Parts: sequence; C-alpha cells; structure tokens
Amino acid sequence: MVDSLFEHHGPQIYSQETAKNQALAVGFTLSSLLVTVLYMCILDFAQSYVVPPKHFPKRGWGQVFFKPKVNAPLVEPKPGSKDFKEVLKRGSDEYPDKPYRIPHHPHELVIVPFKMIDEIRNIPESKLSFQQGSYDFFMGWHTGVTNHERAVANILKTGVNRIIDVVYGVVQDESYRTVLENIGECEDWTTVTLLPKTVSMIMAISQRVFVGEPLCRDPEWLKAIMEVTQNAFGSVPSLWKYNTFTRPWAAWRHPALRSVRTHRAKAKKLLAPVLEKRLKDMEDPNWEPTPDLMQFVLDATKKTGEGRSLDYQVNAIIGTGRAALFTTGLTIYQLVYDLATHPEYIEPLRQELMELGDVPFNRANVNKLTKLDSFIRESQRWSKFMLGKHFLAPATSPSLAHLCSYTHPNGNAFSSTNPNGIVGTFRKVLQDLTLSDGTLLPSGTYVGTNVQNSVFDNSALANPYEFDGFRFDRLRSEPGKEQMYQSVQTSADHLVYGVGNQACPGRYFAAHEAKVVTSRILMNYDFKLKGERGSIRFRGRVGL
Repeated sequence: MVDSLFEHHGPQIYSQETAKNQALAVGFTLSSLLVTVLYMCILDFAQSYVVPPKHFPKRGWGQVFFKPKVNAPLVEPKPGSKDFKEVLKRGSDEYPDKPYRIPHHPHELVIVPFKMIDEIRNIPESKLSFQQGSYDFFMGWHTGVTNHERAVANILKTGVNRIIDVVYGVVQDESYRTVLENIGECEDWTTVTLLPKTVSMIMAISQRVFVGEPLCRDPEWLKAIMEVTQNAFGSVPSLWKYNTFTRPWAAWRHPALRSVRTHRAKAKKLLAPVLEKRLKDMEDPNWEPTPDLMQFVLDATKKTGEGRSLDYQVNAIIGTGRAALFTTGLTIYQLVYDLATHPEYIEPLRQELMELGDVPFNRANVNKLTKLDSFIRESQRWSKFMLGKHFLAPATSPSLAHLCSYTHPNGNAFSSTNPNGIVGTFRKVLQDLTLSDGTLLPSGTYVGTNVQNSVFDNSALANPYEFDGFRFDRLRSEPGKEQMYQSVQTSADHLVYGVGNQACPGRYFAAHEAKVVTSRILMNYDFKLKGERGSIRFRGRVGL
C-alpha cells in the first residue's frame, strides 16, 4: 500500500521540489545580479564625489541648508534684464562706501567697496579663504576645481623664482617649437584662429615643465589633461541649476563629469610608469634631478612622502594645469589682439627685444623687457581677466562659456553680458568678520569686489579710460619707482591676480610664459586683424 502511494505521489513530490529549487536558484541569481549592479552603481556614484583638501574644515549640515544673512542692501537686476555689469555699476553708484549684496551662486555675493579692499586683502586664509570660496563656486566636490592641497600652492609661493630659474631653458626651447608648430611658416598672409592656438602653446609649454619628456608629447596625455580641464569648468553652470539634494545625482550622470573621471583615470595610468621610474632613478646617488613640477612636488614633500603617491601627483599636475591652461592662453591671445588693434606698439616692442640681444630668456633678462611688461599690465587692466582670480568669466571657449548665468531662489535669472572678469577677490568667510563700517559677515558668506569700479572708477592713473601701453614703463622710469608697476604686482586697482596674501602664487611663472611666447610671435610674424575690430573683447574667436 505504501509502495503504491509512493509510486503514485512520488514523481509529483519530486517535481514540486525541483520547481521550488529552480525558483530559489533563479531568485538567488537575480538577487545576486541586482546586488552586484547596485554595488557597482554605488561604487560609480562614489567616484563622482571628490574628497576636499585636508586643510578644509568639515562642513556642518547647518552650512549646507542654512545660508548666512548679511545686513546689507540687495541690488537685483531690473525686470527682464540679465546684465550683471549694470547690476554692479548701479550697486557701486548707490553704495560707494558700503557693502551690498547681489544674487549669485552659491547664494549671494557681498560686494565690498573699493575703500575696504585693503582692509580685507591680508586677512588670514583661516578666516577669509579664496580657495574655499572658489571650491564652492565651482562645485569642487563634484568637479575637483581648486581641489589642490596646501603644499602644492606653497611650492609656487615659496619657490617660484627658483622654479623659473631652473626651467627657463625648457620654456625657451618649447616656445620656439610650439609657436612654429601652431602658427606655421606663414610665408604669405594666412588666417589663423588664434585662441585655440595660444591655448595649445601653453599646453605644450606647461606640460613640458610639469612632467617632462616624453610624456609631454604623448597625444593621449595631452587629450586627458585638456578634457579634464575643460569639462570640469564646463559642467559648472548646469550644476548650479540643481539643489542640494538633486545635484549629486546630476553630477553622477553628467556627461562632462563622466568624461572628467574617465580622462583622470587615463592620466593616472599614463603617469604611473613615469613616476615609478622617477622614484627608482632617485635611488641612484649620481642621478641629476629633472626640472619639472613632478620633481618639485617630490622634493617639497620629502618629510611626509605624499609626493610619492600617484594620486597626489595627478592632483597636483591637473590642479596646476587647471589654474594656468586656459587663463594663460587667454593672456597671450589678448596681448596679440591688443597689439593688432594698437599696431603703433609693435615696432617699439620689437626694438626692445633686439636691444636685449641674443641672450637666454631667463628671469633676469626677461625682467629687462620693461616696455613689454608695461604693455601686458595695460592689457590686463583693460581685459580684467587673466589668471583666473575673477569669476563670472568670459565666454571664450566651451570650457568657460556661459559661466555668467544664474537663477536666484527668488526666480530671477540673469547673467553678465560683458565678457570681461567683473567680480574679483572672491573669498569665503570662515570665521565671523566685522568690517570697519560695522557690517557683520557671518561664517559662510561669500565676498568679492567690483573690478570695473576698482580698476577704472577709482584708479589713481592719469587718463585711466585711455589705452596707454607704455604708461607703466614711464612711471617706472621715475626715480625710486623702478621696481613698481610691474605686471605681476597686485594692488586695489590692479586685481587680475587677486590681491594680498592670497594672490595667485603662479603669476610669476605664467607672466614669464606669456612674455616668452609673445616675444616669439613679435619677432617672427607680422599680424593684423582679419576684418573690423570687435566691439567686445573675448567675444568668440578673432582671426589674425
């Protein structure tokens, strides 16, 4: 009877168990697949967050969700207007001696009047920080912009003259090669779209100085550095549109930032064997140090050993390149543009170069080019955007275009229609600060200055609204002023590099690059504008 029941029900029981086991197996497989996909997504999502520099204080939730309130008048755009320049002019006209607020990302900017620039210029970075302000402004925890460690900036601050003295030969040799490569022989009048060329020139020179040969010639390396730089900046305006909760997800899926992560990984892969070889070479007591940024970082971090880290080196090289690539390329572009629109300065500058003679372009000899230095300072004064210490940047390239747009939480959207750098000395308050007029700036406040108002409206120069390329050369010829009015020197009315103790530490090297490249162009080419002079600088691309 039992045998009969088993024979009758056995296959059915077995079939049910088999189906149940198969269902469990399928469920387990799908669950494992789902967990794997989820794990990979979490890992990928984590890659979209950039760890801030170690010297940054940790942000509390209060800083994320609660914005500081400043008791200063708010100046907003007129209905239907998107003219940021007009907003700043109106604000400085109405409140010439007191701070006022303008709406802009990350929340609001407090514009400090000209008379207070000297008051804030040397406040310690622990209380008022350019790096942390720009990190917030450029969404550094997603883009990585201004994510460098303090030690990297200190290398440029404390050893920039030594760096120039060591690498001037590299800059000189590379400038010969890259100017000819980018512009060509030009035996007859040839149209050249200049801006991409000047950026390419600075890319070649800077990477030769940063990583040396042969990596600086590798097209994959150059592409990786270019993509990381332009896509990081290019992603910023679109990230501004998201709130605190949705921005991380937008950054995760953002095509430009995915490109940044991909090309950073590529750069890391390419640099790995170069760094490994360098570390091995350093073990040889007879090895001669290579004059490049990678070696400077290694030397400056001997005590901590941080420079031996591949990630540390990649961050240093990419971070320094971000600060110098487009900005120095724009510097040279603007210089040549100003020479083409003021051709009366070309021959005197060529004469100065010929009088200098066939000498090495080291720091001492380049410093003798006082007319060229004067022309650079005047060009800087008019363009007001040179080395990235200004925000609301010019629409000059895909990486920097449209950085002037912002929608305030009140619904008003506006942007700068002037392509020049119009807000400078941008900093973040880290500790409550009271200005001389009694205005309290709570921690978390962002401050800046109206560059147009400082450079022109409050200038001590004679005829400040006239372009005078040699005005500073004449001023330096006066007794006791020989070392004043140089292009790299900062003041309340010369803000292209920032001002005070947080002025751009790389300005000496960048200015050196600009002088050497511009000298090569002056001595080897005749040039003129193709068509009429543009009414607005940096607007689009100008053919020469």
